[in-house]
Amino acid sequence: MSFLGQVRLDELPAIDPESPLPRTGLLSFFYDCENQPWGFDPKDKSGHRILYCKDATRLQRQVTPEEVEDEGWFLECKLVPELGASLPGNPPEFLPEDESDAYYELVVDNASREVSGHHQLMGLPAEIQNPMELECQLASHGLYCGGPSGYNDPRSKELEAGAADWRLLLQIDSEDQADMMWGDCGMLYFLMRKQDLADADFSRSWLVLQCH
Repeated sequence: MSFLGQVRLDELPAIDPESPLPRTGLLSFFYDCENQPWGFDPKDKSGHRILYCKDATRLQRQVTPEEVEDEGWFLECKLVPELGASLPGNPPEFLPEDESDAYYELVVDNASREVSGHHQLMGLPAEIQNPMELECQLASHGLYCGGPSGYNDPRSKELEAGAADWRLLLQIDSEDQADMMWGDCGMLYFLMRKQDLADADFSRSWLVLQCH
């Protein structure tokens, strides 16, 4: 898999004291850039990996394996974390219909404040297509969501309630400075269930790719 980036967790408490992430250690994110799985197929589970290292002081820099295809090599960029606002892509249900246009303008204005790419740790995902929590819930439980079959499966009704447990962990935008492109100017979304996040069990994450 290709190395996407790392997050130093000890830098976060000063920015967001209420973050549910561990207070120390390092999160490293990897993705199968050759096949670029979208996340709607249960088989896509093997297309990404998050490694959590509690003690980052003993880590050593590694060379990217030569077997990684050209599209899986990225330029190094330093990310500087800062606290920001994230908004639901669609207006809340309690919002009057005549105020929907104003809400969409607010979402667009908030996204336009991004200096370079809409990269985000935690918060609400900046969806390009549809909400992805139900897709994560069904696909991670073995239902194919690349068509109507998974959503129409009898098990989907039983699993549907669990979609509310899924939270965004990290979204990585297409980024010219890093030579990253996901589909057609899309984004990668790493998601986890809130209970797995509380247990720091990053092996139970799911990844979704959305693009224009």
